[in-house]
Amino acid sequence: MPLTAAERAKKYRDSIKSDPEKHRKYLEKERTRYKKRKANGEYDTKNKSEREKRSLRKHWRNTKRKQREQKKNIQQGIDFMLNNSPVTSPERNENLHRQVLYCTVSEDTRHGPAAIWAQLHPVLEWIRSDMPHIDTIHFVSDGPTTQYRSKSNFFLHHSLIHGKYGFHKSTWNFTEAGHGKSSADGVGGLVKRTADDLVSKGTDIIDVNTFYTHVSERIRNVNFVVIPSDNIDAIHIPETLKPVKGTMSLHQVVSYKDKVDRIGTRTLSCF
Repeated sequence: MPLTAAERAKKYRDSIKSDPEKHRKYLEKERTRYKKRKANGEYDTKNKSEREKRSLRKHWRNTKRKQREQKKNIQQGIDFMLNNSPVTSPERNENLHRQVLYCTVSEDTRHGPAAIWAQLHPVLEWIRSDMPHIDTIHFVSDGPTTQYRSKSNFFLHHSLIHGKYGFHKSTWNFTEAGHGKSSADGVGGLVKRTADDLVSKGTDIIDVNTFYTHVSERIRNVNFVVIPSDNIDAIHIPETLKPVKGTMSLHQVVSYKDKVDRIGTRTLSCF
């Protein structure tokens, strides 16, 4: 099927952005065109008619309104994270209790269990090195059967959480569809809005590295980690895994270090 005009234009723009030399020439050409228009008085309002001035002012007002809305959305995302993060213990000890926000990014578009655990790795490594006293960990997610609520994820959860990361107990809890994930959703929304805001103001985000560079500079209270495809490829899942009976009705999977050959399942989460 032939490409549409919009698809051809996008393909052309992507080819320019991916080539540093072509991109440099493109920007130089745009600057030259801007200077030429400015010299011809296209941006000078003094010589424009009242109708043209009204049109320009309307355009400027709309642009400013969009910028204000984007700034407001970013602040709302920050407020949402602060107000919806899990409650802390009443006897809070700063040495034992901390709230840390993470965002992992990758050019690899896989969403399966191997990709999930490659994305979890930097967070779990940080917990083990920074807070070695923690021996129990709880995961909360939605329940798509191709990702979290699947036999492959059950296997990796049980084998990696004890063998690789050394936790004694772990639970994975599945929420119903439509239930938000509080601070996790807030981080994702904030990151996406920030990237959209940067692009709308002329920043070119052409790959995961430029995304990481620009967005992490704007959001300082979130730890960003880039996940290469090799990390996903390195996670092995056996092809002979047997499905867990009643997987669709499960809302919690429990794993203990001393029960190496079995996992526990519940239709309701219990802590």
